[in-house]
Amino acid sequence: LACRTDYLFLDEAFDGLDVVMRRVLGNILLEGVEQQGLTTVIASHNLRELEDLSDHVGLLHEGKVLFNDRMDSLRGTLHKVQAVFERTPDVSVFKELNVIKTERTGSLVQMIIRGKEDEIMTFIRSLDPIFCECIEPTLEEMFIYELEVTGYDVKNILQ
Repeated sequence: LACRTDYLFLDEAFDGLDVVMRRVLGNILLEGVEQQGLTTVIASHNLRELEDLSDHVGLLHEGKVLFNDRMDSLRGTLHKVQAVFERTPDVSVFKELNVIKTERTGSLVQMIIRGKEDEIMTFIRSLDPIFCECIEPTLEEMFIYELEVTGYDVKNILQ
């Protein structure tokens, strides 16, 4: 950073740092972007730390780029929806939506759905749920869901 380079490539930049130093490093990187126009590329397995710093993310898996997009674009297209129904509808009811994953626990249905939030919620509300909400998935959850779409079975990895 002292050399005022245009590009900074970091690998696991926050590993081994305590909470205070992680925040200090994050602030230094943000200042570099704002004041110098620095472009920083960070490779990391700790996605939570990158979530607040990044405006653009990509996911590499088995040598291929699964996605590469702006954070605001990613956040606007993948949604975690929870709905409670008096009578839980059959999964086929949701075929009009681009459902990536569905889990049921009693009358609670949790889905990961790709699309526009207002269209998704309008459809879910048309099914007359007792309760429904749309929660923004974390970056870590987005990566897991995208990996699952490729067949990477996160739950059965040790079997």
